Amino acid sequence: MLDNLITFFINNKDKYEKITLNKNEVLFFENQKNENIYFILKGEINISTNQFNEEIIFNNLKENDIFGNNNLFSKDKIVKGTAFAKKKTKLLVIDKLSFVNLLKNDLFLEEYLTYQSNIIITQKAYLRLLKINNLKNKLIYLLKENNNRYKYESINKLSIYLATTRENLSRTLSKLEKENIVSVSNKTIFLNNELII
Repeated sequence: MLDNLITFFINNKDKYEKITLNKNEVLFFENQKNENIYFILKGEINISTNQFNEEIIFNNLKENDIFGNNNLFSKDKIVKGTAFAKKKTKLLVIDKLSFVNLLKNDLFLEEYLTYQSNIIITQKAYLRLLKINNLKNKLIYLLKENNNRYKYESINKLSIYLATTRENLSRTLSKLEKENIVSVSNKTIFLNNELII
């Protein structure tokens, strides 16, 4: 998120409603109507959906992230996932009218549109990644898109991001290391060779 937007929300946090969620407390459920934007002051929010009786976390949001903004201006206002606190989390809650008033400020509008544009670019890159069927090529694509290195929080989270199992990811990484295509150190994957998919 852009520094100017972070600064704006932090400097104006007393103007908006603040809520605190305890660990695993739900903010909203999938298919529920939502007309607010949320800014994370502290903590972490996961957004999940249920597919084939299995919970899939498809978004992990941390301090200084905004969410709910895409849904706010959609036609049906229905959220596509359940948002819950991964740990104790403090949020600013900004209603639609307040946010529309913010967009009348030229500086805020420019920063926000830049932020949204960056999200769209990131999402398009992620969709391209998901279209790659072979996990080896997925990893190489991910590394090339990130200057030949990628830092991950955990193998489990990375496997979810790559739409595979933890076991398959670990096996593939091990094979790529043996082939000297990648190296892994301190939760960072490095691309060793200049490969073209």
